Amino acid sequence: VLLKLIDIHYSNEWNKILRFMLDGSRNKTVIFLIRSVFQTNIHYLWRERNGRRHGEQRVPSARLQMAIDKQIRNQISSSRINGSTRYAKAMEVWIATR
Repeated sequence: VLLKLIDIHYSNEWNKILRFMLDGSRNKTVIFLIRSVFQTNIHYLWRERNGRRHGEQRVPSARLQMAIDKQIRNQISSSRINGSTRYAKAMEVWIATR
């Protein structure tokens, strides 16, 4: 999903990633989704690493992907529940990129 959102701007260089996420000239909805996906991925990767360090079983990547997708949908829904219309199209964009 993230690759569809970032289009041709893929990079594995930290500075380029940060510049891309902080670029204010891009579509606000897409930047919101990219930042959310980035944050959620970091969180789930940290949880997975922490779980392994404490003897838990490895979580299959398909289950991680489903959990990340659900978390993003929950974030979008909660912003809509709170009355924010700022990212009204976020769910449409998210579903379209899946």
